[in-house]
Amino acid sequence: MSSVSTSSLRLKHLLQIAILSVVSLNWATAQETESGTAFEGRIDYEISSEGSKWTYSLWLKQDLWRAELRQGPTLYELRMGNSRDLTGFLVNEGGKAYRPLNRRGPEEGDRPRGGDGDRRSVDLTKIVTKSDKEVLIAGFTARLDVLKGAGSKMDVWTSSELGTYSGLAIPLLKKTQEKAPVFIAYFREFQGVPLLIEESGKSGKKAFQFKAIAVTRMSVEDSFLHVPEDFKLQGGGTRARPSVPGPGNGLREGKERRSGGRSR
Repeated sequence: MSSVSTSSLRLKHLLQIAILSVVSLNWATAQETESGTAFEGRIDYEISSEGSKWTYSLWLKQDLWRAELRQGPTLYELRMGNSRDLTGFLVNEGGKAYRPLNRRGPEEGDRPRGGDGDRRSVDLTKIVTKSDKEVLIAGFTARLDVLKGAGSKMDVWTSSELGTYSGLAIPLLKKTQEKAPVFIAYFREFQGVPLLIEESGKSGKKAFQFKAIAVTRMSVEDSFLHVPEDFKLQGGGTRARPSVPGPGNGLREGKERRSGGRSR
């Protein structure tokens, strides 16, 4: 057998090994996803809202989550919660205090508040349009759903490869505040982590966009995802909502929440 033929056979053999390795890796990843332990780590996002730029970091471990909203070095919001029991808390590390984001239970999140005490249940069958469109974002496959209802119409691209998510983890900005009840109901009903949320058909500097730019697998300590036991519970609930970050109240919020939030 010639040296050329021998080299060709060796190359073919190496290619077969490489293909089998990729197939095995994909199968293992799929098995992890099905068992609910596919992802533990951090997802970093960039947010454009009303012409302002923000960064948002999300840590996930099974049903536990932690979310930090920043503008530059300033921490505006720190949230922690559990996507299974639908609890969420706004945490002030500097003041060693926290308050519930949805104190009256998951059913309260279904009711958008309008003028004169208006409370209308969120009927997802009327406001969610499912799509077969898929894109690759930060290395993961994301599928499109279009959310109508309260606030701006949003294109929501979620990945089922990263576990579950809670609508209470979404940071409070103008566009997300308008749609908060819809997000809470949507992520309770449909499992998946958002990798891209943007206003449908909108573009330009003032268009809202919430996009994942990096997904990092890492070990996350349970204590990092829980409100410390010595923190004091503040009164509040659904009416005591955090202020919307923006030019008008950024200084006040910066003072209230100057905690130098921990990062991983």
